[in-house]
Amino acid sequence: MQSPARTPNRNWRKALTQPLDQLASAFGVITSYHDIDGTRRRAAPEALVAVLRALGAPLERTVDAADALRAIGARAAPLRVEPIHVIREGTAPAIRLVGRSDARAQLVLRREDGSFEEWSAVGRPVPDAGVPATSFAIDCPLPWGLHELTLEFGPDRFRTSIVHAPRLAPAPSSRRSWGVFAPMHAYGDRVSGGVPTYSDLTRLARWIAASGAEWISTLPLLASFLDEPFEPSPYVPASRLFWNDLYIDAARAPGADYEHMLPAIVPDSGDFVDYRCVADAQHRILRAAARRFFDSGGERDPAFRGWMDAHSRAAEYARFRSLCDRFRQPFDAWPAPLPPDVLDAESMAESERFHAWAAWVADRQIADISSETRNGAARLYLDLPLGVHRSGFDTWHEPALFASGISVGAPPDPFFRAGQNWGFPPLDPSAMRMDGLRYIRDCLRHHLESAGMLRLDHVMSLERLFWIPEGMPAVEGVYVRYPRDELIALLTLEAHRHGAVIVGEDLGTVTPEIRQALAANGILRMYVAQFEFAPESDPPIAAPAANTVAALNTHDLPTFAAFWGGLDIEDQVALGQLDEVARDRALAERDRLRTRLGQWAGAEGLAEDDAARRVLLTLLDWIAASDAAIHIVNLEDLWLETRPQNTPGTTVERPNWRRRAKHDVASLVADTGVAEQLVRIDARRRGQASRSPS
Repeated sequence: MQSPARTPNRNWRKALTQPLDQLASAFGVITSYHDIDGTRRRAAPEALVAVLRALGAPLERTVDAADALRAIGARAAPLRVEPIHVIREGTAPAIRLVGRSDARAQLVLRREDGSFEEWSAVGRPVPDAGVPATSFAIDCPLPWGLHELTLEFGPDRFRTSIVHAPRLAPAPSSRRSWGVFAPMHAYGDRVSGGVPTYSDLTRLARWIAASGAEWISTLPLLASFLDEPFEPSPYVPASRLFWNDLYIDAARAPGADYEHMLPAIVPDSGDFVDYRCVADAQHRILRAAARRFFDSGGERDPAFRGWMDAHSRAAEYARFRSLCDRFRQPFDAWPAPLPPDVLDAESMAESERFHAWAAWVADRQIADISSETRNGAARLYLDLPLGVHRSGFDTWHEPALFASGISVGAPPDPFFRAGQNWGFPPLDPSAMRMDGLRYIRDCLRHHLESAGMLRLDHVMSLERLFWIPEGMPAVEGVYVRYPRDELIALLTLEAHRHGAVIVGEDLGTVTPEIRQALAANGILRMYVAQFEFAPESDPPIAAPAANTVAALNTHDLPTFAAFWGGLDIEDQVALGQLDEVARDRALAERDRLRTRLGQWAGAEGLAEDDAARRVLLTLLDWIAASDAAIHIVNLEDLWLETRPQNTPGTTVERPNWRRRAKHDVASLVADTGVAEQLVRIDARRRGQASRSPS
């Protein structure tokens, strides 16, 4: 029986948290969630307060929630229009006004192409809306696009953005296509100590296409910080709107003195890329080429001027990178206001010209890879990172779009019991909508202008993101809702415009609703064999679904050989993620799986490496012959590489994103053994057109 002494305390807590929960609901903050184990986790009041403050709620403490609710109610407009309206193909275009059940309005439509329509209309009451609402039909032509509509009701004026989109993202142009994954940094020339160039990536795209591959997949190629601040991770870029100048082929850059150009030689860094040295050597060569370009009148070059005019943020980006060079620290430590002698200095102007030129050259060379598709090269399959560096250009240029005092992360899971904090700030969903989703649109366009397929890192971000208040552990994070239907409509719109396939990374903690939304909108899912093994089944692995991009692993997982040998388990022990008891249990489970896979592949009795290779080829055959829409092969698996490119949850503990591959580009394309394996995959992919192997 409940103790009477506890009842007043519980009632007091309920009275205190109920307004906070209501306020959270009003701001799209989720007060509890079920983790990957199915455990319900309730958000701490302190975390809710911090997240609500970041979203603009007027409160400092939990007890302020009731007053904040009243203040929000008092500020609420009697009439309102949502900042975004989604209209999908085949539905009647209409805009809803909330607050009145009938109204006459003057409507002005500004289409994306700049054309206008203006008309008067009488709205129709919206039945069963729950609140008074009026619907205004858009009777004029409305092509697919991101348009702007203004509604005038006497002195009241409202503006909304319209996303008019097709129902489905494009399907792959060829059924059962395949490609390879090759992280760009890993295939550089060991003699020079550098990294590959965009020209090398073009060469790879041609080479794998000769084996029948349609896709060349790599890590994000976005601008990064390789000086101060220093962050080589491709998933924490300096911007999601500009490419990385590290990979520019300097010999092909406008202004390059090819006859007298020496390769950028950097100190031997062994098996790992020394990004600081490589970037410094690269920039010395590029700056010399840029000076020659501008000294010969490059600022008047029609191609350069046209690119600058078409990229409205380019001049500001060049200034930002120049200021980074000048102050060599995050922008929140720069003097404010910026000293005039810095802004007006000739050295600053030269630096800005260089960074604008480098951004243009990188963009041209990425575009060249895409144009090679017409000559039979494989198409680019790129990855769109979830966020940007906290001190990056995007947060500097668009500060109102990002929540301050918050980091993005992930809730606890079996490998990370304390959760994960990824360190970069989230986009504010309300600010995104008020901006008309323009920043997200521009990020998508930047990638889709060159990529035939785009993978969305952490696709749950379309629906919700895990926000971690500054100073709190990741386990105290809180989920915040995002406008899923609006973001997916924008995705399908931009994908159609560019003829691109969209893939959602739906691994980890993912709701059934987001997977249903992906399927309903023609967005492919991911199939990763390491998550699909079933030792008690026959065969001991689940078949990929037709709407998936299938692979043995990802850049965040151990290679096949490491998984086969249990090296990932030993590494988890070394990192403190598993104790000895859990280690023994995990190794025993892995041994049972190895035995079962060996039986299935006919590898029993073979030497260790021979058994691993037999199972690898059997698995690749299995995926290649399946109905998966696309099959991606990690090149490093083909020579049984055991070292990962990234170990999630580590920063300084492991040399993430730095390890060189066994091959550079030149030796890879000359390796007939690798080419033969790719031809085998192509034959299997084409030879089993409608069934999975049994």
